[in-house]
Amino acid sequence: MNLVSVAPRELSVAALCKRGELPRAAATLFASHGTEVFAFLEAFLDEHTARGLFGEVQERAMAELLGLDHDKVNLRTWLFGLARRAHLAHVQALEAQPASSRAVVSSQPRSGPRTKAGFDALAVDDKHLLVLCLDRGLRFDEIAEILYGATDDDARRKRWAEALQARCTELQATLAT
Repeated sequence: MNLVSVAPRELSVAALCKRGELPRAAATLFASHGTEVFAFLEAFLDEHTARGLFGEVQERAMAELLGLDHDKVNLRTWLFGLARRAHLAHVQALEAQPASSRAVVSSQPRSGPRTKAGFDALAVDDKHLLVLCLDRGLRFDEIAEILYGATDDDARRKRWAEALQARCTELQATLAT
């Protein structure tokens, strides 16, 4: 990771981790990125369920934070990746239940792509792409890291980002019709 592009709070988190100060490192991390990561989860879920999954993200972050290579990891995209995986696990658990036993929870979208007709029919990866791009304003290279994982291969990262940009444009056109 290019340290010039790293936010001062990310450097602070890294320094706190190196000193073994996990509670302060986690508090700094979530002060920096917690609100937007929670909003990502809330784009798909009712507030209660989003809070529960956000708690799981916090626990997972606490468990993994000290072991990260802070010279290679962008903490913001890493945290979004944890949230995405928590949401995917939640979706898979719901799909594994018989339809008759699933609780029906309605969440009213506040704004963004969720307000578009047809959003709910999209595949979960497409929903994640739209929310990360349109609601959260992440760059496509950051979204590629969240969806596909980190890579040191710049050409691969660029191909992933270009494909995601094209897919996002395609989805937006589909939802606009």
